[in-house]
Amino acid sequence: MAKKQEEKVSLGANRLKEDLKQKNPGKCYVIYGEEDYLCRYYFRQLQKTLLDDLTSDFNFHKLTTENFSAQLLNDSLETFPMMSDRSLIQVDEVDLFALDAEEQDAIITMLQDIPEHCCLVFTYLDFKPDKRKKKLWDAIEKNAVLAEFHYQDERELISWITRHFRQEGKVTQPALCDYLRQLCNSSMTRLDGEIRKIADYSGSQEIVREDIDAVVEPT
Repeated sequence: MAKKQEEKVSLGANRLKEDLKQKNPGKCYVIYGEEDYLCRYYFRQLQKTLLDDLTSDFNFHKLTTENFSAQLLNDSLETFPMMSDRSLIQVDEVDLFALDAEEQDAIITMLQDIPEHCCLVFTYLDFKPDKRKKKLWDAIEKNAVLAEFHYQDERELISWITRHFRQEGKVTQPALCDYLRQLCNSSMTRLDGEIRKIADYSGSQEIVREDIDAVVEPT
């Protein structure tokens, strides 16, 4: 990926975080990246910001490869939210670039005129846009925030692991957090599960290396 595109994607992730901080999500996001833990986390934050328990069944629309059509997406966009200012529409793992030309044209039109009451989110584990479909790609770039989440760096992960052990009522040393990070190949999804297992296994407040070795299989 070219440096300019990397910077734009990084800015997109920061834009999503800032929108959530301000409790003012935009109208369209593409959430994707190698760190699926963060992808899921920030989508859940959008759900918490936009939906409530009372009306979420009415105001949350999920489209997948099994039920997606351009017409159903258009219907979801045109449906006004019930007892709320906004609705949330998730399009999960749908390859827009594989749609036929008529549906792609319909998607382009919708992206150019997303209603104010909607937040449309495309979610992917592996987003590979076919940029040869220039009109569709241009419409996505222009109208959506591209929020890509990479694996976190060593410093960020050590801090994150420390906080998650603390949430489990445990303490540990940075060197052991880094040891666990390496065993799990920096995957926050894997780390999240292993931290809980280690905390359950350990009989003391402080985590030691023996606790990690007893529970964790290296990646």
